[in-house]
Amino acid sequence: MNFKQLSLGKKIILITTVIALISLFLPWVELGILSASGFQQGGYLFLIAFIYPVYCVLKNTYINKVGGLVCGIVALIASIAYISSKSDEIFGTAINVAGSGAYLFLISTIGLIIGVVLDKRIS
Repeated sequence: MNFKQLSLGKKIILITTVIALISLFLPWVELGILSASGFQQGGYLFLIAFIYPVYCVLKNTYINKVGGLVCGIVALIASIAYISSKSDEIFGTAINVAGSGAYLFLISTIGLIIGVVLDKRIS
């Protein structure tokens, strides 16, 4: 597999997958002096949605648009649900303790969807 010969969509998929992996090392929960990484919060489970598109890129085969979009949308919904679940009310003030890693993962899922849409049938 030569990175230069990949289509733009496949390049985006690989880059966003690396970004998603990096996000697991960042804090997914931040509350003052307390924080927890993506591994501690089970964020690695969200990477399951990246398996099919990344497999197709590594095998240099066509990514089925429906299957790829389903994977991306599932990851996007799971990311939004995770970030929303970290909102709470303390002393009458609404706070969100979701950390930068969770938001970076959310951005990478959007990139995954864009990569699937931009993937060309002929590679």
